[in-house]
Amino acid sequence: MRNLPLLAALALLASCAQQQVVRPPAAAAPKAVVDANFELTASEVVESAEADTVGFVKVFVDNELAGQTQAGPRSSERRWQGKLAPGNRLLRFEAWNMSPAGEPEAAAEEFQPRERFVRVEEGFRTKVLLKFSDGGRKNSLQASREPLP
Repeated sequence: MRNLPLLAALALLASCAQQQVVRPPAAAAPKAVVDANFELTASEVVESAEADTVGFVKVFVDNELAGQTQAGPRSSERRWQGKLAPGNRLLRFEAWNMSPAGEPEAAAEEFQPRERFVRVEEGFRTKVLLKFSDGGRKNSLQASREPLP
């Protein structure tokens, strides 16, 4: 009778050991774009493996859908490359996540990054880093340029 609590604890540990966290597959490598002069890299800080669901970001340039990042775990770096005309481009990014039913759904409007102009210059690649945090409720955007090879 004294071993009953020990047996109960062992049974509990054994049942916990059988549970496993299912992670989404890694994001596929982005398709290379010949002469790409723009690159978006999006990722998210997630708090747990369960929160690391599949997501992607749609890219709008001058109010036209230009493409989207590959779908993959929200914590992974997901990329989109494109060839944009030089000048000030109005960019809008939409965060999308897969619902528990496996259907894509846009994040709530108040959590979407705001539109902004980004300068694209001849002979340079404009790189934008978009990072989400706090369960997708916050985001930060950084833009930089590097000379094209």
